[in-house]
Amino acid sequence: MDTNDPGYQILSDDEIVRNLFEEDETEEEENETDDLTEGENGPSHSEAFDAFDLAFKWFERQEESNTTQLLQLRRLRDLAALKRKSTMKQTKISSFFKIK
Repeated sequence: MDTNDPGYQILSDDEIVRNLFEEDETEEEENETDDLTEGENGPSHSEAFDAFDLAFKWFERQEESNTTQLLQLRRLRDLAALKRKSTMKQTKISSFFKIK
């Protein structure tokens, strides 16, 4: 019986497209749950980056600011930027098209 089985399934074009969109929907649902979990635990990496960037710009204009403190803020902002970049996902081209 195994000699007749090629070890893979032959799919039609419609089945391939349908499977791709089912995968996209599943990934979107997973991303939504990730966002909810992130929100429950605290700010996201993107929100942290924006906050550090704003704090850096504000502190830079203050008389009390010094280079050591500015460097510390910049390092925190850069860390948030790295974490934000590592969690970003590239959008698939198929997400821009709708199949009827």
